[in-house]
Amino acid sequence: MKKTLTFLSLISILSLSFVALPAHADIQSQCSSNRNYGYYTYVSPTSYSTGQNVNFCLVDNTRTPMYSSFSQWQILNSNGSVIYTAPPTSSDPGAYTTGTYYGSWNQHDNAGNQVQPGTYSLIYSGAPNNLSASFTINGNSTQQNYSPYITLGQYTGRQGDNVQVYGHMFAPNEVINLMFNGVPSSRRSINADRNGDFSSSVLVGNMISNTYTISVAGLISGKTVTAPFYVKGYYPTVNPSSYYVLPGNSLSLNGSGFAPHESVILYNGNNLVGNYTADINGNLSLNNVIMISNGQGNSTQTLRLLGTLSQYSMNFQITVGSFYPNISPSSYYVQKGQSFSVNGNGFAPHESVALSFNGMTSQTTADGGGNVNWNVIAPTSGSSYTISATGSWSNKTSSRTITVAQ
Repeated sequence: MKKTLTFLSLISILSLSFVALPAHADIQSQCSSNRNYGYYTYVSPTSYSTGQNVNFCLVDNTRTPMYSSFSQWQILNSNGSVIYTAPPTSSDPGAYTTGTYYGSWNQHDNAGNQVQPGTYSLIYSGAPNNLSASFTINGNSTQQNYSPYITLGQYTGRQGDNVQVYGHMFAPNEVINLMFNGVPSSRRSINADRNGDFSSSVLVGNMISNTYTISVAGLISGKTVTAPFYVKGYYPTVNPSSYYVLPGNSLSLNGSGFAPHESVILYNGNNLVGNYTADINGNLSLNNVIMISNGQGNSTQTLRLLGTLSQYSMNFQITVGSFYPNISPSSYYVQKGQSFSVNGNGFAPHESVALSFNGMTSQTTADGGGNVNWNVIAPTSGSSYTISATGSWSNKTSSRTITVAQ
């Protein structure tokens, strides 16, 4: 049980770039034929095309468990500089039975880049006699034999979508460049696996509705393949709380269909009202966003909303009304000294209203509906009098005439 768990850990570590594999026929033949006492390492074949896996083996004919004798593999270039260091091995069941460890290298340096053609050495740094074997990468590739293709997880979408891209039949382990409409994706370079397959994604940026191209280029195969992708448009709608308002009232706006989290700019005519943000579902809720002033009475206000991502603009018009107050005495013909009431409506909500009658003024405040009420005593002399009520905010006046009996 202990050996099995350790072996699985080894496979997991080495699978990043340096992979323990079943022995290739050439390397297996060479390694298994050596029965001399000691440590040996081989690379076979000794010449590789760019992108090919480099096959190698370590032979331990001392019957000593390898994990206690050796440290790790390294790849050196022709100048003797280490360009790749494999993760340290721990244990291999083969070391206890056959004394042979097989592996391969995918020609990538520690930065994950394909190495250049040249002569290289493979060493096992912990071996007692610094085992090494040389090989060459000749730079030739068989790109004419590769027929890669890609498929997409979706072929239509919107800004902000992550589109899954699946590639097949590229060169084994080659570096892949992924582009959206000619622009490198945020994950610009990735690597195909040993079978020439890969899976990645591209982010749909701030683009208007149109058909674009997702392209994938293999640096070893020399092949570029493409797939079309259609960016859907956003067509938001916005509804005001009312298309008719009076001065002093506020206006709310509710919208939907914007891009998630997009910035939305609101104008009233040519004046900027503010910049707002849609929620994750593209909804927009602006409560009491516009206050209608008294000076805007009897006018038409043109509001415009612009989505900065959707690039969609909406215009709508709001009619601003005015106040038309009206007062009515409980009687138009009264006796001298008689008490009567005066009722009014149509004033601005909560505004102060002054009632003028017989040289006297009485103040009151309109309620939320613009209604007012006074109790008045008729004069003891005279015949006709004018009653006037004026709103302090609306600046509107209503007048009536009453007759006093002689």
